[in-house]
Amino acid sequence: IQHPDFDGNDCHHTNYLSTLQKGKAAWWMMARIRGWQPNAQSLNIKAYLQGSYTPSGMMTTLNSQGLLPLSQPFNFPPINYNGTESVSSIPNTNVVDWILIELRDAADAQSATGNTVVERKAAFILNNGQIVDLDGTSFVPFTQTINQQLFLVLRHRSHLGIMSSFPLSANNNIYQYDFTSGIGKAFGGVNSQKQLNPGIWGMIGGDGYLDGVINNVDKTLIWKPDSGEKGYNPGDFNLNGNINNQDKNLLWITNFGKVSYIP
Repeated sequence: IQHPDFDGNDCHHTNYLSTLQKGKAAWWMMARIRGWQPNAQSLNIKAYLQGSYTPSGMMTTLNSQGLLPLSQPFNFPPINYNGTESVSSIPNTNVVDWILIELRDAADAQSATGNTVVERKAAFILNNGQIVDLDGTSFVPFTQTINQQLFLVLRHRSHLGIMSSFPLSANNNIYQYDFTSGIGKAFGGVNSQKQLNPGIWGMIGGDGYLDGVINNVDKTLIWKPDSGEKGYNPGDFNLNGNINNQDKNLLWITNFGKVSYIP
């Protein structure tokens, strides 16, 4: 039985309005199956990794050499993230590496400590610094309701983690933050990131042990055992797939003594 509003033979057995409604319903169904959520919140984030940075964009050597894992690589101490993010293939040639996003709900940056974490999610970072969802292009969605203010933490397997100095604000449910654009964008200011070019800042490389400090532990327990190897290893501070003196001399030595300022 068809509602009278849809009577007609514009499209053989029904009218144009009915056809339009069916098209909308089919689109909605397929989008929901794909994972889209109506009125979902998402993150538009930008950051740079010192290890792979060049003025023309971060190097994608790990990707081009087929070394990037297909599942999130943060399920080890001290991060211990047990997320199930995985892909059947790396979505595009612009992917540099995996990165872990952590959302904190707090009144201010000083109080955004570990016990304020409300969600964690693994994503990809592209050569232009954009952090994207597993399809390689979309903003990263999140589901938690923020009751106070949203602060953002980024973690990488060989760089010091950073947290936003300022709470993220939303426009049409999209929360935007650019860590690269200023000295004070990461909590801790000039000590939290490295100036890569005039006015451009990035996460500090060399923390392969991921304890928030670049010291002898990163050399003796991480870089030295990996030295001479090729692959996706934590001692590869410059993210080119080869662990050698370049990682030690260009990143570990120059950043020795640097610490993470995540509360």
